Amino acid sequence: MKFPTYRNKYYQITAIDEYSRKRILKIVKEKSTYETSKFLETLEREMGFKINTIQVDNGYEFVNDPEKTNKTSIFQKSQTKWE
Repeated sequence: MKFPTYRNKYYQITAIDEYSRKRILKIVKEKSTYETSKFLETLEREMGFKINTIQVDNGYEFVNDPEKTNKTSIFQKSQTKWE
């Protein structure tokens, strides 16, 4: 799918249900732990069930860059929630 970007960068967040193989996509303007956690919270609310496990590749949308901040990301804090 194409859409005008007007020289802005956009990123895609994808969630795949392992059982049904259903995919949910969201286009965001920044790749960050904030946008990703917002997406997952909205996904849980709209799908009507809690997410038990997520698989990540340790990209900066899941873990904070240690060269930029020493803050722990929501995924590291909530490891038991999504582990």
